[in-house]
Amino acid sequence: MDQMEARARLSYYEILTPLNQAHQVKLVRQRETGLVYVMKTLNIYCREVYDWLLTHPNPGRPRLIELIEDQAVLYVIEEYICGLTLRQRLQAEGRFSAEAAWQIMMDLCKIMAPLHALDPPLVHRDLKPENILFRLDGSLVLIDFNSARLQEAGRVQDTTLLGTQGYAAPEQYGFAASAATADIFAAGVLLDEMLTGSRHGSSSGPGRKGDWLDKISRRCREMDPQKRYKNARDLGRALSAAGLLQFPAGRLQLLRRAGTGRFSPGLPGVKRDHGWQNRLPGFRGHNPLVHALAGLWYGVVIAGSLTAEVESGSVWGARAGLLLVLGGCSLLWGNFRQIWARLPLLKSSDRRIRLAGLVCWTLVLFMLSGALMNL
Repeated sequence: MDQMEARARLSYYEILTPLNQAHQVKLVRQRETGLVYVMKTLNIYCREVYDWLLTHPNPGRPRLIELIEDQAVLYVIEEYICGLTLRQRLQAEGRFSAEAAWQIMMDLCKIMAPLHALDPPLVHRDLKPENILFRLDGSLVLIDFNSARLQEAGRVQDTTLLGTQGYAAPEQYGFAASAATADIFAAGVLLDEMLTGSRHGSSSGPGRKGDWLDKISRRCREMDPQKRYKNARDLGRALSAAGLLQFPAGRLQLLRRAGTGRFSPGLPGVKRDHGWQNRLPGFRGHNPLVHALAGLWYGVVIAGSLTAEVESGSVWGARAGLLLVLGGCSLLWGNFRQIWARLPLLKSSDRRIRLAGLVCWTLVLFMLSGALMNL
């Protein structure tokens, strides 16, 4: 992107107020739409990380709207999230119950697991209470990927020392290269702080149920990275295996999440139901009326496709074409099996581009359907 184009794109955003003057974070308004976003100005960043985050949105991370690069400075336009940070909650509530701390750690592992599962893994490198945000509905969001990097095989130490003292793993101070285990170290510090109310707490938290959480926290905080859980998936497995036995309410909540598809596939503990009824548009929730309407629609599509008659041409070609356009559009517009993430235009974070993509791919389905009908 040349300087003139970058400046033009930046001019679309009106600065409203600074959110964090020291870190160059501002609240901005898009002049055309009036929507409010956060703009971050980064001098040290990994463009590969932000490119991946832009094309792989996740409810557990702020949605990126646009990346504007101008003369080695990256301007990140992202979703503005209203809520409290974990730091604010700790200051207001003190230490958390064992079950509350466990649930927060489970949610955090669910967000980090896909990042650590990448090849190479994406390491956040700055997990701390200030970077964990709770939306107004209580859902957890991991923010501030300014320090995030892709793990590099063969590197013996980090070239840039990033992170926050007290949460950064020893290897982040130049002793070794940061890996997913660096995030695990910080997660252990977070867990200990939630249980004790202090970053340097030593108690195991309230009651008997804190003992096993303290053991998990201590393993996360091992000085030797090889002795820690190797990634968020492993940590989630340990938390889940013990927590489901300790917290009946937590087990019920996880089972409900598994049924609605809110629990990430690949995380340990509860296996998500991958049956067709939980993947087809119209059958993902628990509303019987929606289920009935969806079943009626799919029935009409199948029956109509099998019984359609034509005056000329191939009957089965016409039936196949009808099934393709009706069934295909239903699955396309319903984002069947996250198909939007794999199709050009649809994987864009810009809503207008996604809408244009839906129109384009719908036209493709109509063209293919027409070709079948003319056989």
